[in-house]
Amino acid sequence: RTYTADFTPSTFTITLNPSDGTVEYTSKNYNVETATFTLPTPTRNKCKFLGWSLNSGAPVESVEIAQGTHENRTYVARWTMDDVLTFTLAEGVTLEMRRCPAGTFQMGSPTTENGRDNNEKQHSVTISKDFWMGTYEVTQEQYFVIMGTNPSQFRDSDASVRPTTSANYPVERVASTYILTESTGFNAKLNASLTAQLAQLPLSYKFDLPTEAQWEYACRAGTTKALNNDKDITNIDSEDSNLNEVAWYKQNWGTANNKPHTVGGKAPNAWGLYDMHGNVWEWCKDMYADYPTTAVTNPFCEGGTYRVWRGGAWPKTRRAVVRLSEAPPP
Repeated sequence: RTYTADFTPSTFTITLNPSDGTVEYTSKNYNVETATFTLPTPTRNKCKFLGWSLNSGAPVESVEIAQGTHENRTYVARWTMDDVLTFTLAEGVTLEMRRCPAGTFQMGSPTTENGRDNNEKQHSVTISKDFWMGTYEVTQEQYFVIMGTNPSQFRDSDASVRPTTSANYPVERVASTYILTESTGFNAKLNASLTAQLAQLPLSYKFDLPTEAQWEYACRAGTTKALNNDKDITNIDSEDSNLNEVAWYKQNWGTANNKPHTVGGKAPNAWGLYDMHGNVWEWCKDMYADYPTTAVTNPFCEGGTYRVWRGGAWPKTRRAVVRLSEAPPP
């Protein structure tokens, strides 16, 4: 007699955990003789896929299961937030946010800068975590769909009516209490109305005002000169060609249109943010205080008499500027 051995290849399982994302399959059986496939790429709203992680190891974007592999494996998807986040406030109304990556910069101005004030002394500031700033100044329509009213002086209708022709004008005459009041302020209502969309993000995030350091860091976007197009101001008494590229201000918006302009009408900075110079003033989270003289990380001034506002040109107007930050805020 002659006997022949008959072997059945062992079956193993690949398990995929998409971590709140969507993937083509979550498990796949294979055997050592036929295995040859690459793991699929998952998708997740408002997130960027970093890769598959095996046994808490570093994520890798592509994993090929080769013929001859013989073990069960479980891969976990790792995510980061998209560079550009879009939130739906109401039908046809969105809020777009852009990543400002962590880093260190010189806050304030050199003594040689044209138009500099004495309270702008330079010092090194480190922003230790990424945050997301609104691409545009908050518009009248965005504010209205969250708050149900429009406090702006330059609106096209009654305060209780959703704006139409002025929908994309920045909201102005917004007191800081309209933004920060617990439960009824813009930030509280925005966070409450977008709870489900915020839950799609990989970490616990919320909308808030930027600190002054975050605001200037976002405005500069890696530049070092007076303007975020990396140019200097050459004329502080009349219209300036360098400032014209990025800002609406008193000398260039004309008497025929002596009011705030539609958001996004000038060039953005390197991080895609518009109207950081000019148009309307913007609230920050800090209270006003002298700048330090030494290097600091994530500075935030909680005590003081006056809240900081930055960037604008229209007198006595401010906007609700929002950011995404890990709770609690700095």
